[in-house]
Amino acid sequence: MVISQGSHHHRSPSPITEDAKSRPIEVDHKVDYEVDQEEEEDDSRTMVCGVGSYRPQWLQHFATARFFAINFCVVGILQGAFYTFMVGIISTLEKRFAFDSTISYSFLIADNFSQMILSPLVGWLGTKVNRAHLIALGELVVAFACLLAATPYWLYGPGLHLLNREFGAANSTSTSVDKYDLCPAEAESCSALDLSEHSSGSSSSSAPWLPVGIFFFASFANGFGYTAFYTVGLPFLDDNIPKKSAAMYLSTISTLRLLGPCLGFVLSSIVLSFYEDPLMEPGIDSQDPRWVGAWVS
Repeated sequence: MVISQGSHHHRSPSPITEDAKSRPIEVDHKVDYEVDQEEEEDDSRTMVCGVGSYRPQWLQHFATARFFAINFCVVGILQGAFYTFMVGIISTLEKRFAFDSTISYSFLIADNFSQMILSPLVGWLGTKVNRAHLIALGELVVAFACLLAATPYWLYGPGLHLLNREFGAANSTSTSVDKYDLCPAEAESCSALDLSEHSSGSSSSSAPWLPVGIFFFASFANGFGYTAFYTVGLPFLDDNIPKKSAAMYLSTISTLRLLGPCLGFVLSSIVLSFYEDPLMEPGIDSQDPRWVGAWVS
């Protein structure tokens, strides 16, 4: 009887076993919760507007994807205008600093070189550092490049040396319009002209290399800022907008970006109608070959 009872007790289901079968499997979400909390903290730090530690409450109204997209469009338009503005004033720079088209086109493509070299590095940094900070750094570099491109004017001043030269006029037999030559007949090339009245006695052939180097470095730096802006900016915007609205945001940005090149050509045509030093009356008009437009504007 004892053995039988023991056997019966062994065959009977245990209350603990029934409870274990009836309870659902418990999963510890503590680790997942901590990871999600860290990601939310990172996102909250990213979506806070301010400069350094200065982050006032009133400025947080702009910490939205919509305002970021508006800012992205405006900056993209201005940045796109930089390159076409340089293209529009390139002939004026050649006249002012006495270098030919072969040299000028070298710094027009400098931004493409920087994009090819730095794009992988910028993409890698986008996965390691705060992307909003990287975008802001890129735009600071672009602003620095714009200021750097204007430094040759502050170093050499306006091209007054061109106004001090006498240029001959040859009347054409087929038309009454006078044809002017910018370079005198005895000069082998335009590089024989002095860069400025403040030349330090160096040879005129080597003088243009300083402004050319400045323009090249400015264009190279602009390419880095352009790369950081679009390589990191577009994925950053895509991660912070609803997926169903992503196509609308990206298509709007791509469309408005096309206004940048148009704006650059329009601005270049306007500023070149003014003399290089707008406070000075040069005594000639824009049809004179000695005219140098306000490229620095």
